[in-house]
Amino acid sequence: MSLRKERAENTTAQRWLQIRQEYRAVFVATLRSSAAWFFCAVLLIAIGLLLLRGREDLIAGNLPFLVLVLIFALLTIPLTSHVRQLAPIETHCSRSQLWWQVALLLIIILFVTYRAAVFSQPGTFHIPFLYALVYWTINFLGPGNLFANWIAVPVLYFVLPVIVLLLLGARWSETGLGRGYHGWRVALLWSLLPLVGLGLFLILGIASLRIILIRAANNFFQNGFFEEFLFRGALMTRLSYLLSSDWGLVLSTLIFGLFHTGTQTQSLGGDWLAGAASAIVSQAVLGLGFAIIFARTRNLLASSVFHVILDTFGSFT
Repeated sequence: MSLRKERAENTTAQRWLQIRQEYRAVFVATLRSSAAWFFCAVLLIAIGLLLLRGREDLIAGNLPFLVLVLIFALLTIPLTSHVRQLAPIETHCSRSQLWWQVALLLIIILFVTYRAAVFSQPGTFHIPFLYALVYWTINFLGPGNLFANWIAVPVLYFVLPVIVLLLLGARWSETGLGRGYHGWRVALLWSLLPLVGLGLFLILGIASLRIILIRAANNFFQNGFFEEFLFRGALMTRLSYLLSSDWGLVLSTLIFGLFHTGTQTQSLGGDWLAGAASAIVSQAVLGLGFAIIFARTRNLLASSVFHVILDTFGSFT
């Protein structure tokens, strides 16, 4: 019995030693990362712009999310402590192919960003041909038919990028669609608070299970997995191969944040500069969490599950 107890204690001690080493490695790598400092600088500039606009309320409302993202990122480390020891997911694409992939993905992202701006503010930046095309992707099932988005978003965010990547030599496994690492446990960790919130809505009668499921389905088709594939599975991986993992994470996160500028601008009465700053402070911060999840689990399962659950919770608040 004593020998068995001693072995258990040794195993526990080794486990805690590995976790401490992992925390130390992540902390040191973050401090030395120019990409991490760049993200902090952009975030501070965005906060400064909101202060100049007198929107301290947006800063106060979104800073708690930054704290929560950092806390859950730290909690994710022991759940995925051996991820660095796994064999890297290599790409067989040449640098030329990767640059072409990034260029075409950015064109798609610019288009869907313009589409999102038009969707939230009809008449925005009326670019003749593009506006007509965007307007058709929004209303091809008839004006105001929200089910059009259930078709358009998967095509624009997933089908077209997949075609681009596969034609230019990419493989499924290098786009977040391969085997992951502890995806479900990480998804549960990050989704815990919004799940509790949704449970309270059920108990208090604020929402029914049917409404929650409908909104979850809506968030799945309109963002969720499809946004995760475009910004993490496609863009982040390409940038990581070309630059480095930290720059891939940061740049894709900032692009993800700015993608939401149209929606943020609408809520700010048409102030585009404040809208962009708000998108960085809010959406880029959340995007940082999604990117960390993807980097630590190596596929899109956990970030997609959390994305859908978080947006479903947010639709009630």
